[in-house]
Amino acid sequence: ALGLCNQRNYIPTAFVSGGGVVIELLLTNTAAEVCDSTGSTDWQLSDAKLLVDVVNCDPGFLTSMSKHLLGGGSLTLNTKCYNTVLYSVGGPTMTLQHVRAFTRLNSFFLTFFKSEGNASKLCNTFYLSTQGQGLSVQAQIGERQIPDNRTDNMAQHFHRLLHTIGVANSATTINITRGAYGSDSFISATDCEAVPEAHASGMSTHNAPLVLDVQNMGATSTDLPTTAYLLCFHECLVEISQDGVSVAI
Repeated sequence: ALGLCNQRNYIPTAFVSGGGVVIELLLTNTAAEVCDSTGSTDWQLSDAKLLVDVVNCDPGFLTSMSKHLLGGGSLTLNTKCYNTVLYSVGGPTMTLQHVRAFTRLNSFFLTFFKSEGNASKLCNTFYLSTQGQGLSVQAQIGERQIPDNRTDNMAQHFHRLLHTIGVANSATTINITRGAYGSDSFISATDCEAVPEAHASGMSTHNAPLVLDVQNMGATSTDLPTTAYLLCFHECLVEISQDGVSVAI
């Protein structure tokens, strides 16, 4: 449910200010985000529980670590985080520039949504027009173009999605069929890692912002998506010291 908790390194709550972590979850803003327009909204949540996996460390180790922090040392954790930016779509062609800089950008995902005439819940509907099957995407970071050639048909988009999430050439599958992919399950994905799944093998966007050239999203204003979402998956460093906790992206 929370990316920060889905890491290889557990959060050392013993060294976090206050002795714990506060988790805030926003369930939904509107009913349309989680309910189809033809379905019932007559429901409620109750008896909520937070299930936590905990590793208990030896008290001697915690004492040694405390002395290390109080002596001016620090504890550095590598985590991976998500960043999402919303863009308004004004035509069949647009250029998206992500101005936030990342030390290591691992991958990014582009999805669309159309508000008018949509009867499905927002949380799992990724719109693509029937006139946008020739959608073309090319990304650039500094002087580097990613991928080397434009992704300009559904087969290529689907293939790159499987590679980006690490299920291509494996026995693992995803719950998006090839048929649904071109209508209400479209996700354009690009992998920026030099070595898949390796630490810190992504690309730096400092002084070289991520720019996406998107073409052929549709034919007319009636079938174009209304919004585009750009989600970036990147490395993040968390440093814990006696002065507090700092986060660097």
